[in-house]
Amino acid sequence: MRTYVGEQSPLNLKDLYHQKIRWMAGALESIEKHAKDFTVSDCSLKIKLGWFASVSLPFVAGALSFLFPVFSIRRMLKGDSIIKSFKKGVALFLFSWLVMVCGLVVVKKRILNQNITWKSPEREDI
Repeated sequence: MRTYVGEQSPLNLKDLYHQKIRWMAGALESIEKHAKDFTVSDCSLKIKLGWFASVSLPFVAGALSFLFPVFSIRRMLKGDSIIKSFKKGVALFLFSWLVMVCGLVVVKKRILNQNITWKSPEREDI
């Protein structure tokens, strides 16, 4: 028996936004559910800080968006054209802000006790 597994990326900005809302809700739920147990576990401080950073960084991703010019310059030094490097840098900048905004929306909904509903994305038949 053969099994094929795949994933489709969101097809539009609306679906990407809803996907990130779901992912941020999961990260926040993970922090709320496991933070206390994790902080008193036998894991090293390095592992604890790594876990905390991985689940909390998306909520502050936009704060790191000032690095996009550095990314663009690095891409140019690796051989990308100025236009291509600029486009990639701008995309990184916008995506980091999208992720941060989604994180803030999730935190706001959690504070206001509002449910986060799953919205079915548009899909193409595979």
